[in-house]
Amino acid sequence: GLQAHPQSPDVNVTLGELRRKTGRYKESIDAFVRVLSQQPNNADAVLGLAESYKAAGDFKNAEAQYQRAIALQPNYWGGYNKLGAFYYSRSRYHDAIPQFEKVIALVPGNERGYNNLGAMYLKLARYDDAIRVFQQSIQRNPSAQGYSNLGTAYYFAGRYRDAAQTLENATKLEPSRYLHWRNLPDAYRWVPG
Repeated sequence: GLQAHPQSPDVNVTLGELRRKTGRYKESIDAFVRVLSQQPNNADAVLGLAESYKAAGDFKNAEAQYQRAIALQPNYWGGYNKLGAFYYSRSRYHDAIPQFEKVIALVPGNERGYNNLGAMYLKLARYDDAIRVFQQSIQRNPSAQGYSNLGTAYYFAGRYRDAAQTLENATKLEPSRYLHWRNLPDAYRWVPG
């Protein structure tokens, strides 16, 4: 079979990923920098470099590389999602919101954008916004995760009857998932009668 050249961009992207996943961040960064010296617009290498900087704790360079990846591929939802997750990990929820809104705009059928945006609203105690977003997710794709998220938002909003009903839907769709069964009695506990 054909063997890839050890200095090829594809080999170095793979090497960078492996190095990052095994905690060898400097070697990971070096592999992605090699790729970008040959192919400055390689979006996979830019995102890999961002993830490596993040893992190494170099948050300033990580953010810059996420933004560079988005500039290279403005119609790719994954870059926005990764930047939003980066902001979330830094407790920058207000900065994460527009990133997840962009994910939804680019791929409205992808549940991940709704779940992530709703989670930001929950973190900011914007329960009505979280409820609205999770309802949109369920309208597009009824899933146990969507119902669980919506039930959680209802619960924090003090709408315990709605929470219980919604969490029941989650247990019906995924009856073996412990989390759904753990949350349901919490909601029932606060329903009058």
